[in-house]
Amino acid sequence: MAWLVPYAEITDRPRYAWRGVLIDVGRWYQPVSWLRTVVDLLALHRMNVLHLHLTEDQGWRFEVRRYPLLTGVGARRRESPVGHENIKQADRTPHDGWYTQDELRELVAYAARRGVTVVPEIDLPGHTTAAIAAYPELGNDPAARLETGTRWGVYSTVLNCDDATVDFMRHVLDELVDVFPAAYVHLGGDEVPPGEWAANPAARERMVQLGLTDPEDLLGWWITVLADHLRTHGRRVVVWDELVKRGAPADAVVMAWRDEAKVAAALEAGHDVIATPQSHVYLDHAESDRAGEPLSIGGHSPLDRVYGYDPEPADAPDGGNRVIGVQGNLWGEYLPTVGRAAYSLLPRLSAIAEAGWGTRGEYADFRARLDVMLARFDALGVAYRRPDPLA
Repeated sequence: MAWLVPYAEITDRPRYAWRGVLIDVGRWYQPVSWLRTVVDLLALHRMNVLHLHLTEDQGWRFEVRRYPLLTGVGARRRESPVGHENIKQADRTPHDGWYTQDELRELVAYAARRGVTVVPEIDLPGHTTAAIAAYPELGNDPAARLETGTRWGVYSTVLNCDDATVDFMRHVLDELVDVFPAAYVHLGGDEVPPGEWAANPAARERMVQLGLTDPEDLLGWWITVLADHLRTHGRRVVVWDELVKRGAPADAVVMAWRDEAKVAAALEAGHDVIATPQSHVYLDHAESDRAGEPLSIGGHSPLDRVYGYDPEPADAPDGGNRVIGVQGNLWGEYLPTVGRAAYSLLPRLSAIAEAGWGTRGEYADFRARLDVMLARFDALGVAYRRPDPLA
């Protein structure tokens, strides 16, 4: 049958330049085939950024040829938690996995052909237990012998502030930017306890040199030094919102995650912002608080709440800085399999896509149109959570 399409002129453009999703492969390694599927889903939704969270306390997934123990040691953990962290049970099963640079180059090319940019994240100076387990000299007690993290939650372990450790991470980033041509590199900076720095004479001496009085401000120093290095590669740094009060570089893009107020705070501080508050777009949260939902990290973000999110704060300051994007985050603690991850991702990804493009309207209308997208998921053979009936 011949299809005839009448001549038409369509004017359409997205509200935000950055329309993304974070996939956490640091907690649980996921196969490249799943990451390609995520790319396909992003392209299907006219979204354009895959934020790849590559390193964690529980696993280092990026091959660094200069430092092979990062994956030789840091990509493997002895066991993983069973149930919530407060249950204190483990599966006693080793978990490992990492990506070669060639695998990631192929993923980047696959994504580029579909209009998707892969933005890598090396999370530091916290969330670095796996790296310090591989190279103890990176830690604040080189005599200590850590293992790659086997529990969830925030670790007290942080990188030390020695010049050699800074150089180590510069070398890591040199290899990273050779694999990922994206204009942005995410350096994390979230959940960094200052206790080890406060107790480390070398870190205290660094504070004296820099004129700092609070060890937490070493976070800003760390990010600034590496942002300067990335700038020589023509890259712009992205950080989590903890940096807003801790000396973030002026040109840093801030991902505001802790609550909606952090979006306005980051704008007020003079940063471009990607809105990703956990209250609305953390896709690892359960979609319902009713019995029968699979184990999740806690809280819930139902489909209608995700769809109702407006990234623009009502009290946004006037000026040149702006919200440049919106992103859903799929953290991996309780998503050990591809099927479990897909269940949390879909169809809430469809809701975030409309916020990013600027077509968000009435939820009932969205739900009526969503049936077409669910049929596409079925055709693609991807798992998803069937939406609850409308009240």
